[in-house]
Amino acid sequence: APRAEAARAAPAPGQQRSIRGVVGDIVRMDGVAGLYRGLGISMLIGLPAGTIWWAAYGAATSLLRGNGDGDRRSGAAVLAEATLPTAAAAAASAAAAAAAAAAGLGQNAVAASFAALCTVGAVAPLDTVKTRLQLQAGWASAAASVKKGGCASAARAEAGA
Repeated sequence: APRAEAARAAPAPGQQRSIRGVVGDIVRMDGVAGLYRGLGISMLIGLPAGTIWWAAYGAATSLLRGNGDGDRRSGAAVLAEATLPTAAAAAASAAAAAAAAAAGLGQNAVAASFAALCTVGAVAPLDTVKTRLQLQAGWASAAASVKKGGCASAARAEAGA
């Protein structure tokens, strides 16, 4: 009857629960293993999401920087080093490096935004299935349907197909 005890301990509508209280309820009802409920489907979403994000980010940064020869210095820094005396070249190179760092920050922001857009577009359907499965009254039966036939099978069952 641990679930009944937890139901009696549930807050009244409008009351907020602390994280500690919610964790305590989960551990009392299902043990520590309850904290990992849904781990499989979360990994089914998280692993491709991470892979897609890093691949898209790497591709976008390479495209934005446009320097495929591995030299991370700007053209101005290379030119300054080739044409100016040593002290002046160092100062010009430092100024060029500061400008490149500022530009690099903007490029990183654009690349990260592109990567996030690609990731969300790719994994949103999986996240929708996961959320609907978790909201179903019979979470155990939903988890069993994912184990049995995968997310596509669970999505078809959800749609009534």
